[in-house]
Amino acid sequence: MTAVQFVLERLRWWHIEQVLVIEADLFGVEQWTAAMFWNELANDHHYIAALARSSGEERAPASPAAATHVAPSGEERAPASPAAATHVAQGEVLGYGGLAVAPPEAWINNIAVRRDQQRTGIGRQLLAELLSYGRAKGATRTLLEVAADNGPAQLMYGRYGFEVIGVRRGYYQPSNTDALVMRRDERR
Repeated sequence: MTAVQFVLERLRWWHIEQVLVIEADLFGVEQWTAAMFWNELANDHHYIAALARSSGEERAPASPAAATHVAPSGEERAPASPAAATHVAQGEVLGYGGLAVAPPEAWINNIAVRRDQQRTGIGRQLLAELLSYGRAKGATRTLLEVAADNGPAQLMYGRYGFEVIGVRRGYYQPSNTDALVMRRDERR
């Protein structure tokens, strides 16, 4: 199997139905609702989706660099790692992320990747694009919350320079899971 090629594009209202399927699978009763996503889009927060670039079975690229990911800016990037299922339809939502910016701060509202596409580089690409957008809009620090029991996400954020600055006890409901507040300061 090969990594599914994807393109990062602005999240649109017609993607919300697929986003809700991912939300339900990953977050269960703590998932965001359609109204919450509609509100984010209506308030012009920056939301992007990783969309499958081609459908059906694909042949493995000659080298990992042969398959590329295209950011909204048009910049192509090599995928992080080959792996994952390849049976997805073109345009299918593989992951998404959102950011609110009020300089000098930006706040990552969410990043989620479909369970069968995790550890393929999609989350890293979403995060990198959100950080780039925040910088371009004047953010000098970015904050986020992550579940205290979500080690893989914490590790990814740490690799991007995020550090834990606080804990919100019982933040996620109804599970009563703590949230770690993490911050990254831009190096200028």
